[in-house]
Amino acid sequence: MFGLFKKKKNATPTPEAAPASAPAAPAQEIVIEVAPGLDFSDLTTEELCDAALADGRIERFQLISERFGGEAAGPNLLLGPVGTTAAKDRIDEDIIAAIQAGHEVNFQASLDYGDSPSRVPQAVRLDLGSLGVRVLKLWG
Repeated sequence: MFGLFKKKKNATPTPEAAPASAPAAPAQEIVIEVAPGLDFSDLTTEELCDAALADGRIERFQLISERFGGEAAGPNLLLGPVGTTAAKDRIDEDIIAAIQAGHEVNFQASLDYGDSPSRVPQAVRLDLGSLGVRVLKLWG
């Protein structure tokens, strides 16, 4: 996991802080469906993906947004159905709110392509540590 999104902690503990021996609450998993019922299994080549981008069937989105240091290139730039960027932006807003509240947010992502040869992942799982897990179910 990356400790990418941290707010500096005060040296003096605050009264609101839980004792070190308190058990951690289980991480909450939230599933966000972007395009239920749609099928992108036909998008198996760069040419087919370019055509789908031009037709407005899919869009590019960043796994780690630029406001957190991500680049709009390479493995950070993925394909998803229209609406993926907006759904990912809502998750980023949750991360920002947690940081502003003084929480440390870790970030680990995994892509699920299922059994499909598609270049569009079926789901993106974002483990945000104490903030929980967000699953973008992109299609299928």
